[in-house]
Amino acid sequence: MTAHWDFDEFVEMLPQEGNLLEIGSFVGKSTVCWAKTFEKYQKNWSIHTVDAFAGIMSPAFYTPRKGGDLYDMTPSEKKGFLELMEPFNMDSKKQMAMFLENIEGWDNITWEKRWLGHTKQYVPPVKPTAMFYDGDHGYRGMKALFDSLGDTPYIFVDDCTPQFPQSIQVLEELNRPYSINEYGIGVIHEEFFTN
Repeated sequence: MTAHWDFDEFVEMLPQEGNLLEIGSFVGKSTVCWAKTFEKYQKNWSIHTVDAFAGIMSPAFYTPRKGGDLYDMTPSEKKGFLELMEPFNMDSKKQMAMFLENIEGWDNITWEKRWLGHTKQYVPPVKPTAMFYDGDHGYRGMKALFDSLGDTPYIFVDDCTPQFPQSIQVLEELNRPYSINEYGIGVIHEEFFTN
């Protein structure tokens, strides 16, 4: 979860109109940042965001299990992950209330309360032109989603950092050109890398 959202460079590259699918809106700050940036550049985009809205319990209570994402972390990686996530702890009611308050007044934002899981194929209500991914950064959850939506023309993935090495692994397995900016956001679209 990036503290500072600046999507100007991405929105400038995107077509004049389209559909953005956001996976993992949390409290809607990134969702509204996308909406404001589309408005700033006078681009006509709809945003559909998906989140389980289950809150985030303290990561200190996560129990590493064989095959789980925390199980394979080194002690140093796990410590960094737990420290990173601690400020975002909240229950589901608070998360939903903050999300609804943040998106209020934005007619181009629709949302869906849904846990995407590790095995079910997700089919969004409208085919996305672009996807912003800031959901489950564990390998299995990301891999399942990218297996079905990895051909989305423009993809932006938050948290491509040492704390979430699985994000980078999933990007590499797409076999598409990508880069990671200074804020740890992975960018995938072939035309970005042909100039």
